[in-house]
Amino acid sequence: MPPVRTKRVIGRSLKKKGFTRRSDRDHIFFFYEDGGLALALFTKFSHGSTSDEVGVRLLKRMAQQCRLELSDFLLLVDCPMGKADYRKKLIEDGHLAA
Repeated sequence: MPPVRTKRVIGRSLKKKGFTRRSDRDHIFFFYEDGGLALALFTKFSHGSTSDEVGVRLLKRMAQQCRLELSDFLLLVDCPMGKADYRKKLIEDGHLAA
């Protein structure tokens, strides 16, 4: 079965991992913050979609925006990858300075 997650699950998990939630009229944004600094790592989804479920296509896009492979993004969302683990991965992959 293809991976599907709800917006609520994704949002709650990202907030626990150092992302802050911001909304505009059309979208909900999650910006990654490290040491109080908002970085150029963010993802989003739409307020207005008719479904609360996020399918594979959007999950892949969100994973790319968070600088992760889909499998790692699902670990981030499902909680095996914690906040410190995500930060370490960003540093190892060269997306964040130590």
